Amino acid sequence: SESSSSSSAAAAAAAAAKEHRDDSEVWDRFSEWLKLCGIEPAARGFPVEVRKTPSQLQSSSSSSSSGSNSSSSSAGFGLFATRDIDYGETVLEIPVPVMLCPYFEHRLMNGEDSAPPPPPPPPFDPNRSAEEDAPMKPLCLVMMIANERWKGERSVVRPYLDALPSTYSTPLYWSRGSVLELYRTDHLKRAVSLQMITVWEYLQMRDLLKRTHAERAASAEVGKKGGGDGDGDGDGDNDAETATMDDDDLIPVESFTYELFRWATAASHTRQNLIPYFDRSVGKKGAGGSDAVAVAASYGAEDVRQAYGLVPLWDMMNHEDTDRACKSDVSMIDPGDDDDDDDENNGKEGSPPRQGVLVCRTPAQPNSNKGGDADGDDDIGDNADANANADTGKAPCFRKGEEIKMYYGDRSSAQLLFHSGFVHGGGGGRMRRTSSSSSRDDAGTTTTAAAENLNRNDRAVIRIALPNMECTPGLDRIREMLAAKFGFRAYGDQGGGVGGSGSGSGSAVVRPHVGMVLAQEAASILGGTHETNRKREEVILTDVSVSPREARSDELRRALLLCLGDRDELTHLLRNADRYLAPKKLEDDSAAAAAGKNNGDGGIDDDLLELGEKHRRLVARIVEGTRERYDAAAAAVAASKRENAETISSRTERSGAAATEGLWLDETYARTLVDDLAYCDRITLERWHDAFVSTF
Repeated sequence: SESSSSSSAAAAAAAAAKEHRDDSEVWDRFSEWLKLCGIEPAARGFPVEVRKTPSQLQSSSSSSSSGSNSSSSSAGFGLFATRDIDYGETVLEIPVPVMLCPYFEHRLMNGEDSAPPPPPPPPFDPNRSAEEDAPMKPLCLVMMIANERWKGERSVVRPYLDALPSTYSTPLYWSRGSVLELYRTDHLKRAVSLQMITVWEYLQMRDLLKRTHAERAASAEVGKKGGGDGDGDGDGDNDAETATMDDDDLIPVESFTYELFRWATAASHTRQNLIPYFDRSVGKKGAGGSDAVAVAASYGAEDVRQAYGLVPLWDMMNHEDTDRACKSDVSMIDPGDDDDDDDENNGKEGSPPRQGVLVCRTPAQPNSNKGGDADGDDDIGDNADANANADTGKAPCFRKGEEIKMYYGDRSSAQLLFHSGFVHGGGGGRMRRTSSSSSRDDAGTTTTAAAENLNRNDRAVIRIALPNMECTPGLDRIREMLAAKFGFRAYGDQGGGVGGSGSGSGSAVVRPHVGMVLAQEAASILGGTHETNRKREEVILTDVSVSPREARSDELRRALLLCLGDRDELTHLLRNADRYLAPKKLEDDSAAAAAGKNNGDGGIDDDLLELGEKHRRLVARIVEGTRERYDAAAAAVAASKRENAETISSRTERSGAAATEGLWLDETYARTLVDDLAYCDRITLERWHDAFVSTF
């Protein structure tokens, strides 16, 4: 009977995975589920509704974590305004207990029977210390999603999971050919690492499931011999209150496929949010478990924890980097202080107290003097008068019928691609949807737009390598000691090219020839004449994140000073490494130096080192080399496409079939994302370089 139960559950999970998001029944069930959770927008009076976004041909800005995927035949989904929405108005409120998280019980998991719900699947372990548990929290969420997906109809969150995309556009879903396209950028290593780590985690979790099932089978056998109660202690009560997970509630190893784990991982990566909550293990001792007031009284501020979770409905909002984009925060509410009369669970004896609420709102009216801030910092005071703009004649933040979008946070284009599956920019010469709020209508407007980077807070990456020649023999050892402190890493030539483009074009870890060029550039500016003790094919370098908003970051300053430092400067860096690694201390020392307050005789050991002309020259060469590398890579790709058009066409056809089956993202769309990422990286790099030069 156990095997038939597992088979039926696996069949149900497979059927659920094939549910198409265009199926109206999926959304009807989702709407009913939202009502049960107490967050259905119409019932709660929130001015939003779920609708399909207009089909957007090659629009990277809409392929957000809500599952919009231009490679799919179906458009994505989002939240749309059911009326005009003003600035400073609440759009959604999502209570913490309806979020999906392994560290607290979902509201619907508390049934009418007295038996508590089973604990989350491994690697969740309530007995781990906070320090030991911290690195496991992301995996705990992934495994919970996978386990609930496998349960099928038995899962109380199935209607929500069915509404999620069946595939994603992050590099986790890219084929080998698509991943190799990233050699045109500085993000190939990251994509390869992401796929390798996911496979490794899958194998670890599969092994853990095997051990868990074996341990439970052994425990059940011991229980039968000791008294037949099934929990192994022979007391005959089955210890219902300890809530042990039965095999029927834990996914069998044979059903735990890589495809399921990858899907759960992508769903988590694209939608997870860090949620504060009250520890569910606190307050239940001595409170009887059914007295909400007694439970509430036993909570304290020190019992607030944080864990990753999924936020239904809210996570369907797509991204926009504009001044009007919504922002969110989670406000902790004292347990038992829930005055929500519409919440059908509120006030019931035994119902868990509301632990907190995520509030999503539009920003305050720009230049408004009404109570809240005008910077959209999500202060509660910003919502003091939700309809304050109704009678002023000013345009609302979102008009009726417009898609309501949210700002995902300060992320680079690469972070948006790897975490959410889109690039907020690029698209030069391609058909795309207009993103300006002034030109929108209910259906959107299709135009041919010039290339642009819509990510106002974008960051790029530059690589800085230690010189491969020294001006003084033996100085390389001091430089390497500091490099280890400052986060540099050593890379070696692993041989082979990428995509058949010739030797030296790249490797799975780093393109050695790029590092060697950087090392030679540093040596030429340094004036090196003596070879270092490193192997000829070895290079020591670091990736530095740069932004036009921060022309001279601490990380950049350290790397440049280290690479071009002479003996005296390196001696100073070695003695004062901790000062350069502590941003606050560095800032204070810089201010003191600017004010002429030296701590000693004014020598080099008393003042912080500053960037000079030699550092500006090195940066100029790095940026120019990066431009040339981008251009050469783009030209090589174009030439390869022309020479191998038939092969590429065949591979694209196979890729399209695989994408239809949910195995891999369509390679044509993946190539578009790489084009957009390369463009945005280059634009950001050039803007940063202009800002950097202006500081001299």
